[in-house]
Amino acid sequence: MANLKTTTIDGPLIEISGTGTASQVAGAAGVPVVFESAATSTATDSRIGIIGAGPAGKSVIVYEDEDNSGYGTAVIGTVKGTSITYGTPVVFQASACSGLSVSTIYDSGSATWRFIVAYGRGVDNKGTTIVGTVSGADDTITFSSIVTFLNDITASPKLAVVSSTSIAISYQSVANTTACVIVGTLSGTTMTYGYAATFGGAAGHGTTNDITTVQNTPTLVISYRDLSNSNKLTTIAATVSGTTVTLGSPVVFYATNTTNNPVITNWSYPYNKFVVAWKNSSNGGTAIAGTLSGTTISFGTAVDFTSNNIAGDFDMVWDDDGSVGSGLTEGVIMVYRDITQGKLIATAARITGTNTITYGTPVVGPTSGAAKLAVMYDGHTEKIVSAYVDTANSNYGTAVVWRALPGGNITVDLATGNYFEIDLNDLGSVYPRRIHTFFINNPHASQVSSFTVQITQGNPQKQFRWDALQDKIHWPGGSGGQYVGVGLSERLLTHVDDAVDVLQFTTWDAGTTWYGKIVGKNFG
Repeated sequence: MANLKTTTIDGPLIEISGTGTASQVAGAAGVPVVFESAATSTATDSRIGIIGAGPAGKSVIVYEDEDNSGYGTAVIGTVKGTSITYGTPVVFQASACSGLSVSTIYDSGSATWRFIVAYGRGVDNKGTTIVGTVSGADDTITFSSIVTFLNDITASPKLAVVSSTSIAISYQSVANTTACVIVGTLSGTTMTYGYAATFGGAAGHGTTNDITTVQNTPTLVISYRDLSNSNKLTTIAATVSGTTVTLGSPVVFYATNTTNNPVITNWSYPYNKFVVAWKNSSNGGTAIAGTLSGTTISFGTAVDFTSNNIAGDFDMVWDDDGSVGSGLTEGVIMVYRDITQGKLIATAARITGTNTITYGTPVVGPTSGAAKLAVMYDGHTEKIVSAYVDTANSNYGTAVVWRALPGGNITVDLATGNYFEIDLNDLGSVYPRRIHTFFINNPHASQVSSFTVQITQGNPQKQFRWDALQDKIHWPGGSGGQYVGVGLSERLLTHVDDAVDVLQFTTWDAGTTWYGKIVGKNFG
């Protein structure tokens, strides 16, 4: 009798361990992990920021360490599965900070990922930025010198990346009671700024809350609560040329007097879309999708994502649950504290047709007193990370890793044969769009094992995430992953409903390493 065993290969998204079946795996949240065992960002005007740090699974969290005089502090987190570990916190501002915001920028000149922090500095709250650089080898953070972008009291600064060498900051100049946006350029680790443009009604008054860049334009969209117009929630678009900002006309999307601020995000396909979400007058959560044409904004119909009472300081992030080159639709994920349930919740949204929003099944996370939520999405691991102040745990800085969307699960068992047929329609008609888990059970312990898979494409179309296994599954021409390396387009499944592709995998070392090849694609 053959000597059989089960082999497990761990990647950020895919585990190869265990019969020609396709099934759906529900979204899930990990266990909360404390990154700062002290009161964190508790002041009224304080915030937590989180952003991807470039390398897969890395994030940077910025916050105010209240047990260290409110100093501005940063720490690197590393995601593994649905858990996260942290490096050593680093102080970047040795005085109190307010209104922290952070964004990542890729310095193409030096092929380096950097992050930029915007905040109000010290007792005078002058508008300030600082550039951080992460060393991937040892997770070390180094910081540049600070640069002042506003010699005035600054409230609610928010960042958006404009290009590989520039960022935009929306903020409120408290002394002048004006809402403003300014563009800065990055050279190495040095920021320089142009002149600010003001918005927010005829009087220029407004509380800016969030800003995003609509991809490949570059055009900014700012969402804010307009104090000069009965606190109505409003958006305005702005084009950028160098450091010059040209504003369009404001568009009201929630004509109700409210004290709640909106959050906004874009997504990278299609390029001219964005979503705004807010806590509505009934204390539930609402979102609306918008389209940008030049600086003209049009909206679809607002749709509630929950009728439960939610905390107003929630966050939202775009996700790309569609493979590179596949043309799959993308969307956004809202993470919020459901006061009715006492739980953290993540809800995914898809936008179809003319800005029509539909929601997935909410993923219920841990019981939490989460406040000042900030969320980031890591496209390499297809996880989101939410950082927050846990008011139920001494205001400690805490984070949770989520898989907010259902995942795809493929299983083959080599004890039952070597040829398998798989129909991806078994994964469902909405989610998932990607196959996150690939189980291969019982490769031979001492002989070569090989198997062939005939895959019938589903509707909507699905894709494997081969990049998560680039060190485990090798392909002709190189073992590069989903986003890099030789043969990417060849490894993508045919993007046509009911198309048949045939793949073959072989191992010479009992499943430690697999060699993959495409036998043929798009069979009739």
